[in-house]
Amino acid sequence: MRLSILVLFAASAAIAAPVPKGEKPEELYFPVQVGAKWVMAIGRLTWTETVTKVQEKEGKYNVTVSREQGDATVEVAYEVSKDGVFRTSWAGMEEDKPRLFLKLPYKEGTTWTHERIQAGGRQNVVQTHTMGKQEEVEVPAGKYKAIRVESVVEFLDGPQKLTEWYAAGIGMIKMEFSDGAIELKEFTR
Repeated sequence: MRLSILVLFAASAAIAAPVPKGEKPEELYFPVQVGAKWVMAIGRLTWTETVTKVQEKEGKYNVTVSREQGDATVEVAYEVSKDGVFRTSWAGMEEDKPRLFLKLPYKEGTTWTHERIQAGGRQNVVQTHTMGKQEEVEVPAGKYKAIRVESVVEFLDGPQKLTEWYAAGIGMIKMEFSDGAIELKEFTR
C-alpha cells in the first residue's frame, strides 16, 4: 500500500512552446518540449512518461505528461517555472492545491511542506521536503548532476522517509524509499 502511494507521489499540442529570452529549459529541472520521454523502473516494473503538450505563458509552462504502464494510461499535469516543479492534476483530478515537488531556485537547506488528503479521504498526508547538496548520481540511464531532496511523509502508522534526485532539464531521476527505488532507465529529449 505504501509503495503504491509513494509511486503516485513520484510519480495536445504538436509543437513545444518557445522558451522566453534569457531562460534555459535545462535550468527548469523538468523538460518543456513535446516528445520528451522517460522510461522509469522499479525492480522489473517499468513505465513510460511522455510530454504530450506544452503551453507557455509569462514564464510558466503548463506541461501535460502521458504515463503508460501496461494497458493503463494516465495524464498528469505540471506547472514548471523558475520557481519550481508543481503537479496540478493526476488522472484528470485537480490537486486541491498544486503539489510542489521541487522548489527553485536551488539553495541547499531550503524546506517546504505539502499537505493533502490521501485517496479515500482516510487521512491527511503531510510531506516535508529538505533540499540537500547537488551530487553526481548514477542510474541505468547514465550519470547526472542532481539536486538531492530528503522527504518525510507522515502517515497514521508512522513516518516514511524517502530521497529523490532531480536533474536539470530532466526532472526526477531517482527515488529511494524503504521498499526499494525508482530509477530513470532511459531519457529522450
